[in-house]
Amino acid sequence: MRALQLTMRQTLMEVWRDGGIKGLFMGVGPCIARVGPSVGIVVSFYEVVKYLLHQCYGTSS
Repeated sequence: MRALQLTMRQTLMEVWRDGGIKGLFMGVGPCIARVGPSVGIVVSFYEVVKYLLHQCYGTSS
């Protein structure tokens, strides 16, 4: 149960010692690939709602 006793700093140092800089970023690619499409949908939805609200309630200046 040693893993439960490590602080965040100790965990980072252990990952750095075992895998170096590559170890710190291992798994980032799949994580971004998983999150990317949902972020795209949210941003697209925001832009559409912003456009529609501007068309309905926007000022003509």
